[in-house]
Amino acid sequence: MKLELVNEIIECLGGERRLFCFYPGCHWVNTLVNAMQQRALSTVKCGELNTLCGTNVRDKPVIKNALKYFADGKLSITDLACLTPAETQMFNLSLAAWGDGARGWDQTSRNQSNLVLQVNFATSHVKKYEALVKPDDLEHGPFESWCHPVHQEGRKTMAWARMDIDFATNTVLIEEIQNDWLRKAQQAWRKIEKRRQKNPTLKPATVNSEIGASYEAFSKYINQELAVYEKHWAEATMAATIHFIRSELGISNIYYHTFETGIKLKQVSGKPPLSLYTKLPKSFGFKVTQKAPEFLLRDKVSRRYLKAIGRAEWFYLGE
Repeated sequence: MKLELVNEIIECLGGERRLFCFYPGCHWVNTLVNAMQQRALSTVKCGELNTLCGTNVRDKPVIKNALKYFADGKLSITDLACLTPAETQMFNLSLAAWGDGARGWDQTSRNQSNLVLQVNFATSHVKKYEALVKPDDLEHGPFESWCHPVHQEGRKTMAWARMDIDFATNTVLIEEIQNDWLRKAQQAWRKIEKRRQKNPTLKPATVNSEIGASYEAFSKYINQELAVYEKHWAEATMAATIHFIRSELGISNIYYHTFETGIKLKQVSGKPPLSLYTKLPKSFGFKVTQKAPEFLLRDKVSRRYLKAIGRAEWFYLGE
């Protein structure tokens, strides 16, 4: 989309403070709440959940376990709010713009711009990071890359999602879901561990001068504090993105790239993790389709790339 539209969205929505509460399976609870709100329903019969959402939500563990406690056979939005477990991960969400029309660098499907949803760590985690890792620069630490669409004004971005939006067709194309922080932290840890095999007293700063931590403190950060995000960061980012698209943008048609089509259409030089374009969308109920987002077909350059690809495919998630 045009950069002017991206900036307009940020101007309208970007100033609000957004907190996103994540727990495994929260997407299905949000899907139910969204479906009920769309239809102005205060309650819904448990036997009608699948019909209401257009997918088999009753067998999702978070919903299946919850149904045991509602003997009257009905669920209310208040009931669904009570499903939030005691242990959750809190994130601060922010918006940014990405891309100036250079497809090869921006890795966008059109020679245009994207809206970015940044999934930022809560302040509690940032304080632990500062205390344990002791970065030499609190503004730009060892796990951040400012050439990517991360927050640069105080918040620390765990991951982000880039989106191309077309309000005329009520459609969003999620261009990518990615993180630097976890990947770069693990890379640093592996290098330190490898070097310590020959030099057991080696300090993290010898491998990465931006890290002022002791070996023990850095190990605690990686293997305790950061480990809780490793398993679920992609699910949390996708859940936050879908929730934002439906609840704040009010858009119901959501596309996401398949592995091969995305690489070719966006001119990706390397290969992103395969699971992000296979297992992740399927776990959210996306279905493979050969029907392209209409706004890509209207774009002359994108249309030419799609013609060259031949058999292009996407993941699609509707209401």
